[in-house]
Amino acid sequence: MNQLFKVSYKDRVIEAEIKQLIGGKFNLLERFKMKGVGSQRFTVEGANRELSDLWKQQTGPQFTNIEMRKEGILLWFRFKIENYVLAFPYSRLNVYKNNNVLTLISGKWTIRLKAANNIPLKMEFVRKLFEKKNEFLPVEQQDYYGDFIESAADQSISLPKIPKRED
Repeated sequence: MNQLFKVSYKDRVIEAEIKQLIGGKFNLLERFKMKGVGSQRFTVEGANRELSDLWKQQTGPQFTNIEMRKEGILLWFRFKIENYVLAFPYSRLNVYKNNNVLTLISGKWTIRLKAANNIPLKMEFVRKLFEKKNEFLPVEQQDYYGDFIESAADQSISLPKIPKRED
């Protein structure tokens, strides 16, 4: 199933595909209880070849935001005058945090994000992301990630660095 969608114009077919892949939006009460479902602004540090080729034609940094949905996340970005989203279901999403870099991997898609404008990465959003992802794990893995979420709240998590891809 396609995970990259062009959403510049309202298209009910695309909206239905996104809803089938990652569920619907949270209602207003759920958003309020979660204290928001959107991320801070990120700068794209690196991505797989398909996205990199798309962005090569653009000058300047590429920005993105993350929107949490009931069964996955949407990465919103813009290329020239077109709006795109990448849909990642929680069940297929791998998230790595290293210093101020957040790496998201889902199937063939890999994207490395850094908080824009030298602002530190907001751990509250990362914690919500891990908690939501934790709901879609098998029970035996939930305890491991539950401990991981608690340690993330107390300190910055350091994971091995992923080398930047030179093309």
